[in-house]
Amino acid sequence: MGYETQLQFAGDLLKGLHISISILSPGHIGPEVDLGLRAMLFGREDYCDILENSLLSAEDHTIYRFFDEYGCNYIFMKLPGADRYFFMGPYLLGTADRDHIAGLAGRLDLPEHMSANAMLQ
Repeated sequence: MGYETQLQFAGDLLKGLHISISILSPGHIGPEVDLGLRAMLFGREDYCDILENSLLSAEDHTIYRFFDEYGCNYIFMKLPGADRYFFMGPYLLGTADRDHIAGLAGRLDLPEHMSANAMLQ
C-alpha cells in the first residue's frame, strides 16, 4: 500500500502518548474500540453500529474528529486504497480528576457505584 511505514510510525508515536489506535474494517468493530467504556457503564455495544455507519460514509482525504457525551475524543480517517480505517481514541483534552468524574457521573445520572470515589479507588 505504500504507507505502512508511516502508519507504523504514527501508531508507535500515539501509543507512546498512551493514545489507543486501531485499524478498523467494516464488520469487525467491537467494544474494544472505546476500551470497553460503554460496555462497562451500560452493558451495551450498539454504538458499534453507529461507528460503522460513520466509517462507511467517510470520504477519501478527510480526517474526522468527534467527541461523545463522556468527553472522550476520537479521530478517524479512511486509509488510501483499502477498506480500512485508522482510528485513534478515546483520548481526553484535559485531566480526568475526581471533580471531572463526579461532574460527568452527575450529568449522566450514573449509579452511585460509579461515582468518582468508587471509580478512582
